[in-house]
Order: sequence, then C-alpha cells, then structure tokens
Amino acid sequence: MVTHEPVVDPIGGEQPDARYAVVVLAGGAAVRMGGVPKPELTVGGRSLLRRVMDAAPQASPRVVVGDVLGRGFIVTIEDPPGGGPAYALRAGLAHIPSTVPLVLVLAADLPFLTPQVVEALCAASDDRYDGAVLVDHHGRPQWLCGVWRQPVLRDRLADCAPGTGMRQVLGTLRYAEVGWFDSDLPAWFDCDTPDSLEYARRLEREFRAR
Repeated sequence: MVTHEPVVDPIGGEQPDARYAVVVLAGGAAVRMGGVPKPELTVGGRSLLRRVMDAAPQASPRVVVGDVLGRGFIVTIEDPPGGGPAYALRAGLAHIPSTVPLVLVLAADLPFLTPQVVEALCAASDDRYDGAVLVDHHGRPQWLCGVWRQPVLRDRLADCAPGTGMRQVLGTLRYAEVGWFDSDLPAWFDCDTPDSLEYARRLEREFRAR
C-alpha cells in the first residue's frame, strides 16, 4: 500500500473532534476518458477532485484512494490495485481514526456535489439508520455518495475481497434516502464518459450565466 502523509489544507484541513471523515474513491483506468485520470478533469475551472473535496470542508481526515497528486489529504492505493470501489474503500478506511463517528464515501467525479448535500446526508444518518445515501431523480441509491457509521462500515468491509461491489457491501444496511432536488445542478451526476463531462461543463456554464 502506498501512502503519503497528510498535509494541512488551508480550507478544511486537519480538525480535532471531527464529526465526519471522507474517503474519496479516485481509482480506475479511465479507459472511457481516453486514459486521462478523471479526478484531474475540470468543470468550471476546478478539477473534479477539488470540487468533491470542496463539498466536504469539515471532513477530517480526508483520504483519497487512487494515484493522484494534491494537498490537504492523505493519498493511499489499495493493494493490489484495481480491486474495485469496495476494496478501495477498505484501504481508505484504514486511515480513519476510530473516534470519528461518520465516514463520507464519495466518488471523485461528482461535479455538482455541495456542502449542503453533505450536511443533509449527515443529518439524515440518525440513530435509526446505519447511514444515508443520495438518491437520483429516479429514486436510485448512489452508493458512491453516502455517509455511514464507521463501526458498521468497518464490520462490512472486514472481509471484503477484490471485486466486491458496493451494493453488495451496503445494500442490506439500514439507510436513509436523501433526495436533493432544490438545485438546477444534479448533485448525483457523475462524469464517467466524455459526453457526460461535456454535459456537466455546459450545465455549469448555463447555471453561472443566469
């Protein structure tokens, strides 16, 4: 496993007694993007990874799983690489202190995620649930945009093997569904193809022009 020591970010760096940590999954071969790492692609002048990080300014620690460069977060890579999101999440979770109650789990390609959505997820994860998940406009859970109680997450990932799916790990937990429809920019939208990236850029331009 390759790790780098955390660097204090001037915005949202290491904080004592954090309410939640974040693990951002930034791996993958980016085959559909022509080999260009998705976290480095930009929407509205900011990289996708930076936009996701900016949505969780109060998270501490901040862990990114993937071959990325940047300041203000811990970088780690699952061993062996390419084991899928659940296996990568397990690697990221190893860097979260057990005293942090909630873990925010995010993909690195969510350009329209906001702090308000993150706060809504944290607020929905009350004592009745193991966590909370963002759902899209069709009501489908977005497993790479949710928050989970750390003990439950650790238990589910303890025996996670490469290739395990996120739905397999999280789908049977008790979770609240959070729908976010108060913005013209869909928080659940991910950029996994060149067409979706260009669509996100167009939505951003149109939104800023209003």
